[in-house]
Amino acid sequence: KVSKMKNILILILKNGDATGELFQILSQKGFNSSVLIAKSLKHILQDDEEDDDRMFFNLRHLATGTHKDSCFSYFILDDEDLKTVKDLIRKYTNNFKDVKGGMYSYKIDNYEGSI
Repeated sequence: KVSKMKNILILILKNGDATGELFQILSQKGFNSSVLIAKSLKHILQDDEEDDDRMFFNLRHLATGTHKDSCFSYFILDDEDLKTVKDLIRKYTNNFKDVKGGMYSYKIDNYEGSI
C-alpha cells in the first residue's frame, strides 16, 4: 500500500485574540496540531511573572484560553491539507500583518503512522 506524501507545517504566531480564533477555526475544520507556548530570550530575561507550567497544548485547549506568549505549533498534513491550512493562516493573519509570525513547511520522506 502506497501512503500519501506528508508534510510538516511549522507555524509561529504572536498570541492574541486573532490567534485563538484561527486555532479555533482550524480545530473546527478537523485539523490538529501540537502547540508549544514560547517566549523570546528578551522576554525570559525581563519577565519576573510566574509561568504557566504547561508547555504543550492542542488547538482546542489553546483556543479556549488566553496566553500572552507566542505559539509554536506543528501540523502533519497531506499535500492537499497543507494548502488548505496555509490559506486559512494567510487569511486570518492578513498575510502576517494583523498577527505577527511566520510559517514554513517541508516534506516528510519517512512518515509512518495513522494520522
